Amino acid sequence: MPNEVLALDLPGTGGTTDFGFLAGPAASPGAARLSRVDPLVGHVAGALTVERQARALLAERPRAPAVVVAYCAGATLAAHLAERAGARAVLVDPYPITTGVIHYELTKLCRTLGCEAPAYDEFAAGDIRQWETVLNKTRDGLVRQYGGDETAYEMVDGLLDRYRAWLRFLDASASAPTAAPAGALVIAVGPPPDLGALLTEPADAAVRPVDAAADPLGSPQVRALLSDAIDAAAT
Repeated sequence: MPNEVLALDLPGTGGTTDFGFLAGPAASPGAARLSRVDPLVGHVAGALTVERQARALLAERPRAPAVVVAYCAGATLAAHLAERAGARAVLVDPYPITTGVIHYELTKLCRTLGCEAPAYDEFAAGDIRQWETVLNKTRDGLVRQYGGDETAYEMVDGLLDRYRAWLRFLDASASAPTAAPAGALVIAVGPPPDLGALLTEPADAAVRPVDAAADPLGSPQVRALLSDAIDAAAT
């Protein structure tokens, strides 16, 4: 029976490619069985802690994954999923989330939506509900911009749902404790990441530096390391 691989894909948040290549050729009997999850979907209805989301995602799976893979901001949730499932975490360019990162992302969203982002000190003193309010205030103006009809409302509400979910996901990641997945593999693109903010025992992780800054998930070296880690989990 092929390995179960759970991949956290975050479409629209910076990656130009995703983990679809890990499924392998459909005709290959040894190909990993890949489940790709967009973790932002769980935050549309409301904020979740990382622990609660990890528990819910694993409860939905027919089998526990052998490997959990994630890129960049997905690393915190992936590490908790792997710890809970007894799986191997494979983290590509893991990016610890801080209040500064969330403020930066909110500022980028405000540039897109035409709102005014709070200064950092004001932002850091607030909470997720206040950050979401900054985005919510743009709704009526965006609806008018896109025609003011029912279709415009649906489009704008879907967009704001996604943006609020992104902030909630980041906030949950920043608030999460460190995780202790066994035998984590870290594929480090660029400077070595601060694993102490992600892993309880950062020294236990195997770190593989890779020069693939332009498109990490499209890099042949990164893909080879991912495939090797999945194959190793089957032995």
